[in-house]
Amino acid sequence: MWEELGTSLGITSPDAVEQMRSLESGAYINDWSPEYVEEQKKFYEEVGSVIGESAELPSTLPAATFTRDYAPATAATSGTGS
Repeated sequence: MWEELGTSLGITSPDAVEQMRSLESGAYINDWSPEYVEEQKKFYEEVGSVIGESAELPSTLPAATFTRDYAPATAATSGTGS
């Protein structure tokens, strides 16, 4: 994944790709447990109640916004996502 991402950004040096991975990998969510998904839905509702109607925030959350369809097998089987 990181090599493909690096290539798409014009990064071809293996050392640079590794540096990008080490700096960016913590930004990706890897816990898609049912509890985490529920918390994301609650957070969305809370943000909406504070912000109100906005072009940046739809008034209703599309049903498939937070889904476990693409959760890693470990998350799907253990519920921990790790």
